[in-house]
Amino acid sequence: MSDVLVIRLGNNFGGTTQTHVDADEVQYLLVDPAGGRLGAVLTGPLSQAAVLAVTRRVIVLAPATEVVCAEPELPAKNATRLAQLAPFALEEQLATDIDAMHFAVGKRGPNGQTPVGAVRREQFESWLAMLSATGIEPDVVCAESSVIPVTNGGATLIVDRGLLYVRHAHAPGLVLDVQPLREAFHLALVGEAGAHVLGDLQLYATQPDYEQFQSEFDALRNTFPGLQIKLLPEGPLPLFAPQAMNDSTLNFLCGKYQRKSSFATSFAPWRYAAVLLGIAALLHFGYGGINLWRSTRAERDVDQEIRQLTQQTLAGVTLNDTRDARKQFESRLAMAKQGGVHRGLLSSLATLGDALSQAPQSRIEALSYRTQTVDLRITAPNVDALDKIQHAASAAGLNAQIQSATPHDNKVEGRLQLKSGA
Repeated sequence: MSDVLVIRLGNNFGGTTQTHVDADEVQYLLVDPAGGRLGAVLTGPLSQAAVLAVTRRVIVLAPATEVVCAEPELPAKNATRLAQLAPFALEEQLATDIDAMHFAVGKRGPNGQTPVGAVRREQFESWLAMLSATGIEPDVVCAESSVIPVTNGGATLIVDRGLLYVRHAHAPGLVLDVQPLREAFHLALVGEAGAHVLGDLQLYATQPDYEQFQSEFDALRNTFPGLQIKLLPEGPLPLFAPQAMNDSTLNFLCGKYQRKSSFATSFAPWRYAAVLLGIAALLHFGYGGINLWRSTRAERDVDQEIRQLTQQTLAGVTLNDTRDARKQFESRLAMAKQGGVHRGLLSSLATLGDALSQAPQSRIEALSYRTQTVDLRITAPNVDALDKIQHAASAAGLNAQIQSATPHDNKVEGRLQLKSGA
């Protein structure tokens, strides 16, 4: 299948104030390859989402509160060297020893900055173990803050269950405590130069958060006239999903956690089609092989018959290749034509035909021709008929002789010899 399952971990979907990851409470959504949603956002145990994960590509969104993301300028270009420098680039932003952290390094951007993410190794492994316990093998694990939609020159803010997600253009995403909202909002809009970002401002809020902070939102509209507020009836997962489909999204499944191969998962939907294709190919080649064997055997039989016919017809000819049979016959015919054989035979037969007209009740029983000589065995009504045939042939210029005349069944069987020439 080409659709993708996006799973969002943590962030108190049950309505509590806890932010830890709970296998009994996750959000998940099916999307197409372009990130378009294929259904409603579902909330439930991870085991329920595992049913949809079978044969599908799986992207897991980790809680932004547990991940640190930055885009430092790293001098090295080699991937191995970048992985070595990444921990030291984030060392000042981490409250934990870098040896206890797992780091992911993305592709260097056109601005020369390289996306880097860090998460406690123990925490990351607990997520993977929880997923594996339900049979889910994710293809991508990324932070929520890295899949916040980007606006052109402005900022995107999302208020969701006590947290404020923020992402400026060309900057990594971050997450803040939403309360107090006004102070958090002003802090989120401080750019690199220390001034507020005043471009295109998109503020998304879930229905409960909008009802809770409606007065604050109205006050922010007065302060930031370009602010657009939109509701998220099903939470921010439909916003995160299209961004998660991007190949440039920072994937924490790297290093020793990188998936060795996803061939089995990718192949699973096609296994029945592959089996049918294999059977069809086997039948096709098997049938073709049988036909080839039959054709080869028939060709061998035909070659044998051609050799036998050639040996019987053309004495002394050895035929190595049956394709030369035609040439052998044409050569022998050409030699016969040059020697005048066909002219002598045809002339003798023409004369014989005229002679037989003198004895209409006579019949030729056998005829052979060799070197200007025709030997005949003729059945005639009587000896006088044989004499008429002989005299007619002699009158036409042939040397005709009656060699024998034997009475048989009230008829006479005679043997004549006709010679052309002298």
